[in-house]
Amino acid sequence: IYNLNPFHADTERKQVNVKTKLTGNFDALGRTHQVILGGSYNKSDLDTFTYTAPPDGLLPISDFDNWDGSYAEPAWGAKTQSSDVTVKEKAIFAATQLKLTDPLSVILGSRVSDYERSGVQYGNNVDTESKHIWTPYAGITYDINENHSLYTSYSEIFKPQTERDIDGNYLDPIEGKNYEIGLKSESDNGAL
Repeated sequence: IYNLNPFHADTERKQVNVKTKLTGNFDALGRTHQVILGGSYNKSDLDTFTYTAPPDGLLPISDFDNWDGSYAEPAWGAKTQSSDVTVKEKAIFAATQLKLTDPLSVILGSRVSDYERSGVQYGNNVDTESKHIWTPYAGITYDINENHSLYTSYSEIFKPQTERDIDGNYLDPIEGKNYEIGLKSESDNGAL
């Protein structure tokens, strides 16, 4: 047993994405260190227009075993706007790599972000907002030699989701902590 669910929609998406980053070096404690500063802005507008299903349903396929794949365009009904959603993300970030000794470096970073989703989608209000979310990062690297490095890092996670629950509400952003420790290696010619 199967059910056919005819659906036809037009979507329009407009996006603006801007990212800027400045990198540089500075000298302190007799060594040269690196710094990165930046920011980003992303805006996405999504409009969806759906058509009423054909009043008489879809035409049946007479002989499915010999069907050539052609099918007449259904007589769709009225077109209505079913979603009008705007998503905005803004962030500023900074990081530095401090060279404490020739083989030992400390990396510190931070990001502050704002996230906003507003509008209506299939009759549901989708207004959500997260302001001034701080996500830090810290890491240590130690160069054993030219080909091998040990590293450890800690970072916090904030990631908005596009998935929805059974009621059509967006899931809360993913938040968490990430810990890593490991060994990075490469061959002499950098091919591996």
